[in-house]
Amino acid sequence: MTTQRKTDSQWTLTKDVRLFGKDSFVGNSRYPKTTFADAASLMAVSYSDDTVEKLALDKFVLNDFVEDERGLIAVQTFSIDKKALKDDEDATTEYFNEELIAMILAYGKSLSERQASGNGLVKDAVITVPSYYN
Repeated sequence: MTTQRKTDSQWTLTKDVRLFGKDSFVGNSRYPKTTFADAASLMAVSYSDDTVEKLALDKFVLNDFVEDERGLIAVQTFSIDKKALKDDEDATTEYFNEELIAMILAYGKSLSERQASGNGLVKDAVITVPSYYN
């Protein structure tokens, strides 16, 4: 049994919309290369062919990983920039792990603002990190 108090930290990018949580789990089969989960475990992980191969085998990750300018793992996918897509239908973008995590945090903020009474403005948040997280 799963709790409804937590938001699943999986999301899917499509050219038109971003899907989060349960919607992303449904969209996972249609968009496997642009569905992201467990991005926190990739924070500050150095890029190497062995690391990418291990991810593909252990977690069955289908994302296209590339090395960013810092030497860390980044994800390459189609561009969601409408201008870039207009000029080049196959335009790609690299996302840092921090950007992927920021997308899920922004989604959580929008959920909170919708639920908040009054003006619906969320200014501060507390993010907890489990003690076992390295």
